[in-house]
Amino acid sequence: MQYLKDKISVIIPVYNIEKYLEKCLESVINQTYENLEIICVYDPSSDKSYDILEKFSKIDDRIVVIKRNEKSGLSVARNVGLKAASGEFVYFLDGDDWISSDFLQLMHEAIVKYKQEAVCCTNVLHVFEDGTTGHFLKREADGFVKFSQSCIMAWGWLLRRSYLDRFTVLFPAGLRYEDTWFFYVVIRPLENVYILNTPVYYHNENPDSLMGKAKGRIIKDYDSITVVDMVYEYYKANDRLKTWSVPFFYLPKYCLNRHLHKEEYFLRLKDFYAKIEKDIISNNNLYSPLEIKFLREIIDNGTYETFSGLNTSIIGALRKNVMEQNGKSGRKI
Repeated sequence: MQYLKDKISVIIPVYNIEKYLEKCLESVINQTYENLEIICVYDPSSDKSYDILEKFSKIDDRIVVIKRNEKSGLSVARNVGLKAASGEFVYFLDGDDWISSDFLQLMHEAIVKYKQEAVCCTNVLHVFEDGTTGHFLKREADGFVKFSQSCIMAWGWLLRRSYLDRFTVLFPAGLRYEDTWFFYVVIRPLENVYILNTPVYYHNENPDSLMGKAKGRIIKDYDSITVVDMVYEYYKANDRLKTWSVPFFYLPKYCLNRHLHKEEYFLRLKDFYAKIEKDIISNNNLYSPLEIKFLREIIDNGTYETFSGLNTSIIGALRKNVMEQNGKSGRKI
């Protein structure tokens, strides 16, 4: 078929993942869709990740290794990989995860068949250290859904390069929560997206990864507020505040109660909420009553201590909200 001539650029950041890297690379070089360019962006590591890259690059000439001189982080690695990519389609894969052998073929068939800018895999399995698995994400069936019912992680998406070239920033350099920007700026304009549940993305429960460290960890930075503020400013500059909701609710839901300096985080959050309050209230049709309630409670309370005394009554509603978005995350099967 003509479309099999399309090249897919697979971009893999590599940093201290020798335990998982071989399985990741094997899953890519053994894809049933063979017209691939495999770009591995290596940050200086203390383990043998580079030795593994060298070994695999000798096995498969589709592998290109970009060796960086200093640690730059996930966002920069992805941006560097995209700059070097020559494929008509782009896929971002984390180097400590792996994909089913038909993953790229099925994703490519869908993006071509339905003439989409991007398609999303929503069949994601956690792989725990004891070898058991549990659904990190699982939708009922393939088909078109609202963007909000897809997957926030960049590794869930196969995208057209021509679409990505419309954006100046794909992943903000030097900041965590880069997938929040990617999802709400790059994916958000698509409105309805095609999701697939046949291919499988295997997400390793790697305690040393960014996601692994985020699970239950104490948050020390303020990047989450910075990134959502960037999203807000982008929407404002592009006249989207009346049609697109700002993901401000993400901040108290996942970050506030786990921050090392809760009072300082609360005060910064309070300042940000005060900044966006007028736009949120003016367009309150875009937000749920629970979101507006949180906005008001944080703005109206002077300290984290007084706020935390109020929010216990809606923890159940928060959990229900999360379950509705993500399903029963982490359940072993």
